[in-house]
Amino acid sequence: MAAATTTIQVRVTPAFKKDLEKIFDNLGLDTTTAIRIFLKRVQKSRGIPFPVNDPTIFLDEAIDDVRHHRNLSKPFKSVDQAIKAALED
Repeated sequence: MAAATTTIQVRVTPAFKKDLEKIFDNLGLDTTTAIRIFLKRVQKSRGIPFPVNDPTIFLDEAIDDVRHHRNLSKPFKSVDQAIKAALED
């Protein structure tokens, strides 16, 4: 006897859906299977199975550092000098 199932619906634009379908088709998958794979990975890892970062967080921190003169480095005369300084940190 098959396990009971339920439906999850997601609204996306037609263009987005078409693009995803092309990608999944190239992988030999349909959209439902691709989503099911993603959900299984979420369940297994107990979270999103890849980093989810908001790059603006880092930009805001960098702007705040500049405004408060923190974490600034001096100008370097060569790439080697910059690499050496980075490796010292």
